[in-house]
Amino acid sequence: MSQASREPLSDAHVRLGGLMRKVRQAAGATTRSVDGYSSGHISNVENGYVSPSAELIEQYVTTFGGDSGRLRTAYAVAKDESELRRRHHRGKGSTDAGASKKVTIDSPISEILASYNVDQREDYFRIDERGVITEMTSITTLSARHEDVWLFTNNFSYFSDKRRGVLRAESGMGCEIVKTEETDTGLLQIYLSIENAVRDEQGLRRFTYKICVESDVPAMPVIWHHEVWGTSTYALRAQFTPPCLPSKIWRFRGPSTFSAEVEPREESFLAVSSNGMYFYDFHDMNSEYAGLVWRWEA
Repeated sequence: MSQASREPLSDAHVRLGGLMRKVRQAAGATTRSVDGYSSGHISNVENGYVSPSAELIEQYVTTFGGDSGRLRTAYAVAKDESELRRRHHRGKGSTDAGASKKVTIDSPISEILASYNVDQREDYFRIDERGVITEMTSITTLSARHEDVWLFTNNFSYFSDKRRGVLRAESGMGCEIVKTEETDTGLLQIYLSIENAVRDEQGLRRFTYKICVESDVPAMPVIWHHEVWGTSTYALRAQFTPPCLPSKIWRFRGPSTFSAEVEPREESFLAVSSNGMYFYDFHDMNSEYAGLVWRWEA
């Protein structure tokens, strides 16, 4: 089989390979400059056709000065993607007979989540003059693991006010709400039909939805996102309204919510914004928490 007709192992491997290529090229190195590996092997890895070894990732870090956090995280995402595909094929046997089986509204959440990859997510939070997060609008981009994917799910909680009825979902462009479920502690699970999602030339599907907060209780000074399966970019936007503006605000990223409580390093602080708009993009997330923490002005 010629290289031109080969399929990459996964989107995660393509992202990892592209990141490795940028690191190598930034160091002025060619594919022949990687000790212990042929130029062809490096080309295959950087194009997503072959999975790199942990040793090769470390060589890109130590030899070419790559960002160890980003490379290792992207490598972990690619490994998880490979394992997920292996489990998927083991469960389906040697044929693809079940590959196009649709999930249903009654399918386990794990099955729904396993039917797609979230490639990018951009969340806009609006905080009003009382300090209440009044709404969150999400623009989500995902790639389907088979053509019949039609259902998306996610859950939300307003940590300052965990009563039933505090959260309400609204569908936006490219999706429709088909079901919502809520616990006694205010955890809202939403199910969206994405059959009308906007598709680009690469087959990625994009849609928007909104979570509205109906509460008078000011927000805890933290916004976080938990990424389970892996995404290339999580873009967080927060618009504060005077007089409830942050006196200090910083980003965090780590394996648990406790990461938000760690004393921030100097480079984690965001520059003070006079109009109350803050943003940060987190790349190559997998099994992590990330977000913004702030202190209210006195």
